[in-house]
Amino acid sequence: MNNLTVLEWNDEIIVSLIPNIVVLSVYLLVGISGNVLVLLVYACQMKNSSDERYFIPILAACDLIATVYLGSFGIYNSIHQVTYSNYVLCKITSFFRGLATFIPTCVLLIIAIQRYFKICMKLNHSTTLVFKRVSLVLANLCSIMVAMPLPFVTELIPVHSSTYRITGWRCGSSTKGNNFARNVYFIVVGLFVVVTVTTFIVLYARITYTIFGHFKKRRHQKDKKGNKSNIEEKNVENIKENQEDLTICDFSTNSHETESNENNQTATVSKQSESVKRQRKDRDLTYKMAIMFFVITLVFFICYTPKLIMIILAGIYKDFVEKLSNSERSAVLFVYDMQIINNIVNPFIYAFMDIMFRKEAKTLLKGVFTFK
Repeated sequence: MNNLTVLEWNDEIIVSLIPNIVVLSVYLLVGISGNVLVLLVYACQMKNSSDERYFIPILAACDLIATVYLGSFGIYNSIHQVTYSNYVLCKITSFFRGLATFIPTCVLLIIAIQRYFKICMKLNHSTTLVFKRVSLVLANLCSIMVAMPLPFVTELIPVHSSTYRITGWRCGSSTKGNNFARNVYFIVVGLFVVVTVTTFIVLYARITYTIFGHFKKRRHQKDKKGNKSNIEEKNVENIKENQEDLTICDFSTNSHETESNENNQTATVSKQSESVKRQRKDRDLTYKMAIMFFVITLVFFICYTPKLIMIILAGIYKDFVEKLSNSERSAVLFVYDMQIINNIVNPFIYAFMDIMFRKEAKTLLKGVFTFK
C-alpha cells in the first residue's frame, strides 16, 4: 500500500466520490432543464408579461449559468482531488466560481430593493426600465469587485497522505501565502455577507409588515361592507316604494331625462369599478410576486448556510481537508455543493406560486410534445 502512486490514490478517491458525481449530474440535468424552460416560456409565451416579472428571466439566466459552471466545476474537482496540476486554470476557475455565486445574490438583492421601493415607499420610478437596467449593471460591477480577490488567495495546495506517504495537489484557498491578499479578501467578503444579509432581513421584514397590514385592512373593510349592505338594501326598498308612488304623467314626462342620467351614472360607476378592480388586481400581483421572491431568497439562505459553515471550519482548523477520510470527504463535498440547489429549485417555485407561468408552461410543453 505504501507504493501507491498519486494517480492510483486519486482513482481511489474518485470511487468514493461516485455518489457526489451522480448527484452533481442530476443537478446539471434538472437545473438546465428547469431554467431553459423558464427562459423559453418568457421568450415564447410571456413576451408582454407584466412589470412584476421583469427580473424572473434574468434570474433564470443567472441560475442557468451558475448551474452549468458550478456543476461542471464540481464534477471536474471531484475527478481531480489530488491531481490538480494547472496553476492558471485554478486561478481562472476560482474567479468565475465567485461570479457564479455573487451575481445571482446581487440580482436577488436588487429585486428586494425594488420590491421595497414599490410596496413600502410607493416610488414608481423603481418600475422604470432605466432603474432596472442601472440596477443590473451595478449588480454585475459589485459581483466583479467581490470576486476579484479570489485568484490572489487561490492556488495549488499540496495534499499529503500519511497512509501512502505521497503528496498530491488540489486547487483551493491556502492558509499560507499572500497574507495581505487573504486579509483583503476576507474583509471584502465578510462585509459583503454582513451587508447583504442585513439588507435582506430589513427589507423583507418591512415588505412582510406592509403586505400583512394591507390584507388586515382589506379584511376589516369587507366586514364593514357586510354591515353596510343591510342598510343599503333597506334604502333601495324605500326608493322603490317612492318610485311606485309616481304618477303615469310624471313618469312619461321625465322618463327620457331619468334614463339618460341613469345611463351616465351607470357608465361612470362602471369605469370607476373597473379602475378599482384593475388597481386591486395589480396590487395583488405585486404582493404575490414579493412573497415569491421572499421564498426564493429564503431558499438561497438555506442552501448557502451549510457551505458557509464548511468554509468557516476549513479556516479555523488547519489541514481540515487533509485529515478527511474518503467517506468524510464525500459528505463534506456534498454539503459544499448544496449551493447549486438554490440555482435549480427556482423554476419549481415559479411553477408552484405563479399561476400564469404554470399555465403558459403547460401550453408550451403541450405544443412541443404535440408537434413531435
